This record gives sequence, structure tokens and C-alpha cells, in this order.
Amino acid sequence: MRVQMSLSKEGRQILHKEQRENFEKEGTKITYGFIAGKSIKSIFEEREIIDWFRVMKYSIETGEGEGAEEFSTILNLETSVRQEIVVLQVYLKKYFAAARVHAAFVVKLSLKAHEMKKNGINIYI
Repeated sequence: MRVQMSLSKEGRQILHKEQRENFEKEGTKITYGFIAGKSIKSIFEEREIIDWFRVMKYSIETGEGEGAEEFSTILNLETSVRQEIVVLQVYLKKYFAAARVHAAFVVKLSLKAHEMKKNGINIYI
């Protein structure tokens, strides 16, 4: 399923970094949709024990992805990943007591949580 969204600079940086690291390690170029899907799947089952305020406030500067503050991209996501995004939207709406949570926000937080977890930074309550 193709989904278009505007991601923040942080989200863009993480996507660039993951794509570059995979190319250096495996020699293949992976898509942003694959990276986003992998990040969402890695944190989905742990969503209720993650400190989402900590993830949201944590700043990740990778030095990747120069340019605009936000960029529009089309992510090719598996149907199951899109369903997980919807579940996370509902969960995070309640968690943050927000009126609305956009899919791009869910993707950004998932990318950040996955990156923090990968780097040994505590993301749990």
C-alpha cells in the first residue's frame, strides 16, 4: 500500500542513516517504506511499555539528510504495517490525550524509538 506523508527532518535523517548503513553492510539499497515498516514492527508489541514522552523529547541528530525541515515522501507499506500504524494512532492519541495523531507522527516516533533502542538508550517506562 502506497502512503504519502510529510516527515520531519528527524525522520528524514533516520531514514537516510538506516539506508546508508544497510548499503554499506549488505550492499543493497532498501526503501524508506521497508525501513519504516521494520521500525514499526520492532516496537509495535512493546507500545504499552514504551515511555513515548521520552521518545518524543529525545533529539536525534545523525547529520544525514540535509535540506528542508520536512519532506514529502511516498512509503510503500505492507497492509499489516498500515494496520499497525492505525492501532498506534489510536493508542498514542489516548497516551498523549491528543485530539488527533497523524500517521507521519507515528512513523517518526517509531523511527526514533527503534533508533534509540538500537543504540542502547532506554525507551521503557
